[in-house]
Amino acid sequence: MFRQIISEWKENLWLVIELAIVACIVWYLTAVLRQQYLDYNMPRGFDAENVYLADVNVAFEGDSRWIDMGDSTTVNDNADLWALLNSISELPSVEAAAFGTFNAPPYNYSFRGDMVRIEEWPDTMGIYVNTKYVTPDFPKVFRLTSLDGSKSPEDLSDMLAGRMDVIYGRSRGLERMDHPILRQDTLTGKILATGLPGFRIGAVTETIRRSDYEFSDNGMLIGAFTPGNPYMSQFISRLCVRVKPGQADEFVKAMRTDRELLRRRNISFSNLAPIETHRITLQWKDEANRNRYIAGGALLLFIVLIGLLGTFWGRVYSRTSSIAVRKVFGATDLNIFGNLVGEALLFLTLAYVPASLLMWKGTQWLSESLFSFVNRWEWTHNFIWAGVISFVIMAVMILIGVGIPAWRAMHIQPAEALKEE
Repeated sequence: MFRQIISEWKENLWLVIELAIVACIVWYLTAVLRQQYLDYNMPRGFDAENVYLADVNVAFEGDSRWIDMGDSTTVNDNADLWALLNSISELPSVEAAAFGTFNAPPYNYSFRGDMVRIEEWPDTMGIYVNTKYVTPDFPKVFRLTSLDGSKSPEDLSDMLAGRMDVIYGRSRGLERMDHPILRQDTLTGKILATGLPGFRIGAVTETIRRSDYEFSDNGMLIGAFTPGNPYMSQFISRLCVRVKPGQADEFVKAMRTDRELLRRRNISFSNLAPIETHRITLQWKDEANRNRYIAGGALLLFIVLIGLLGTFWGRVYSRTSSIAVRKVFGATDLNIFGNLVGEALLFLTLAYVPASLLMWKGTQWLSESLFSFVNRWEWTHNFIWAGVISFVIMAVMILIGVGIPAWRAMHIQPAEALKEE
């Protein structure tokens, strides 16, 4: 086999180059799909099961529904918000309820945020984070917990109710940077210099991801509106409610039939819907892109398979006479098949030597443009796994590409194969 490989070195060299190019294409497809799968299954930072969202509408001067209460209008609006929230929280079907700004719940692509610096580190560069303002029971609605597991949703809600504590969500995508704000284990207890100046970081959680498909590089700050805050009615725009399991219908019926729950003077609710509706509305393009990518990848692999089948079919066909001679001298079908497959896999292994260099550079490029790798280990990790998976895919396609023509060649009678020699 090796003598034949050496005698056909020019043809084999082009085959190795072809396999190296195809291997890089298959590797790229494998790396992207694998990372998309991993990102999709990363911690979302929240539990949205049985959660309902509604828009909070606050009528202002000039609105036909606005009720003028003189100098007490804002105070009364804030009081009405709290009264409505308490009434909803007391429904038998409700587990927890909270208000929040538009970007507070997941499944939205708002970039609203602030630069954050720590008072203790005045000379360090600030980082941009998403800021979310909510009422204290927000962690109960989405079941947020601290990274170390020491604080439950109830603990975090009690902490926010203390007014001067905030929650910091980790910046997973930025942790590869050498920055003290990104060292999650040292943040608890630190005082903010900007973002929410004077507030203390009471706990660190996972970042609330904005969607199932986007891996957010930004951290987050969650600050609380508490009773007496004069600005609450100006910023609140979402009602978030966790319904007890199996009681969604009772909750929806209560919200739609009890006028006292839907409106109070200048405050009203609209567009009540399960958060799943928001998820579908937000992510239909992401899911369509994913499906197109999978379909395109499958088509590409099919084209590669056809190309490999054609390449190796021609190689095996040109050796039909030599295969017949070997069979005359006692070679078994298994010996012949093993030599043909072994030769093809040898070429694939040789092709992966230069291809691996391109794959490594490609991994670094992807990590900076598409992926959210935290450190060099994750680069190496994805490089190795994508390389192994793509090698297996290529090996399987080569087995098919060699196996079909080899099987046909092995079943040709030697006399028929040698009749033109």
